[in-house]
Amino acid sequence: MVTTLAMGFFYASYIQRTKEAQLKEALRTMREAIENYTTYEQQAPQSLEDLVRANYLFEIPRDPVCTEVDWNLHFGERNLILGLELKKVKGLDNVFSGCPKVGSDRKPYNTW
Repeated sequence: MVTTLAMGFFYASYIQRTKEAQLKEALRTMREAIENYTTYEQQAPQSLEDLVRANYLFEIPRDPVCTEVDWNLHFGERNLILGLELKKVKGLDNVFSGCPKVGSDRKPYNTW
C-alpha cells in the first residue's frame, strides 16, 4: 500500500514537471515570436493574434498547467535600431502565464 501511494506521488510529480516543461517551452516560443516580429516588422505586436496573422506563431498555445488560453500580456516601450536611426516602438514586449497556481519551484506560474 505504501508503495502504491509513493508511486502515485511520483507519477503526479512527473506529470507536474512535464506540464511545467511544456509551459516554459510555450513561453519561450511566444517570447521569441514577439522578438522576431518586433525586429522584422519594425514595430511591436499589439496582441498575440498579430503574431498568428503574421505567421510568427502557428496558433496561440494553451497554458498546459491550467489548460486555458489565458496569458498575461506585458506592454511597454522599447528602442529599435533601424539602420542609423533609433525608433521607439510601443506594444507587446513580454508574456506570462495567467495561471494563479504555484509551481514546483514554489514560485507562481504567472511570474515565469
